[in-house]
Amino acid sequence: MEKYVRSKLEEKQKIIITGSNASLLSREFGSMLTGRHITKELFPFSYAEFLQFSELKRNADSLTYIWIWVVSLNI
Repeated sequence: MEKYVRSKLEEKQKIIITGSNASLLSREFGSMLTGRHITKELFPFSYAEFLQFSELKRNADSLTYIWIWVVSLNI
């Protein structure tokens, strides 16, 4: 995969790689893209942020809904 990404960068194409796979986030891979990568750490929504995003009200139903959502994602 590293060679593919590198070749696309040399073709001046914009590449976005996401995920938390440790093999993709290794120092060796990052060093191959030196000067060409930006690391952003994302955190999961808080309950309040989830309510705002989902346009839900704070109540027992929304709490159940977020619990089912979190469990389905294996968080």
